[in-house]
Amino acid sequence: ASNKPSLGRMFENEAYITARLNHPNILPVHDMIRIHDVPALVMKRVHGQSWAQQIEAERQAETFKLENHLEVLVRVCRAVAYAHEQGVLHLDIKPGNVMVGEFGETLLMDWGCAAIHDESHWNDGGRLPRAANISKPMGTPLFMAPEQAKGDGATIGQCTDVFLLGATLRALLNDGPLRVGTTVEELLGEAASGGWSELPKDAPAALVTLVERALQSSPTARTLTIQQLTNGLTAWL
Repeated sequence: ASNKPSLGRMFENEAYITARLNHPNILPVHDMIRIHDVPALVMKRVHGQSWAQQIEAERQAETFKLENHLEVLVRVCRAVAYAHEQGVLHLDIKPGNVMVGEFGETLLMDWGCAAIHDESHWNDGGRLPRAANISKPMGTPLFMAPEQAKGDGATIGQCTDVFLLGATLRALLNDGPLRVGTTVEELLGEAASGGWSELPKDAPAALVTLVERALQSSPTARTLTIQQLTNGLTAWL
């Protein structure tokens, strides 16, 4: 029998973890209910679109302004930093998992891959997923870190979310595919080896340096912290 949790259990895990995170850039969960025996979350209603949709629309209309999107990324960084303080890793950071509201609200969503990495904040008897127990690829292949592609839970940690934030920054700098694979298997192979498409020659040098520091293939070589990434972004802005 597979030890993979059921979709219902994954949904409950996401609900319990997200409900513990109280931050202005994290969509709050108020309750979990059942509607016709189907589990549902009671959450704040937000009017807007995904950040990925906004980026695509602005690029097509040729109204994309890097500075505006770096401000969104800074808010996402702060949400992730807060989650880390609460002992939680997101593990699926990407523009498609960020909601941008009509009045500038920025909300990091979809905590379905989230895992606990600091036991001191959680007294749940081991019920919720632990990062160290991850043994299969988890996340989005286009963005994921090598340790995620390899399912190496022993090396998954805060540096993994830093990698994902760096990959998101790379996506803002690169108007094109991040990786060249066309199948999940090819993308996982690229992710495992740390493969990326080239950045534009005119990308700002300071931001390229942040990307290069965040996207080191080896987790131990990834010395950039979320605070340093946030400081670098705000300094450039």
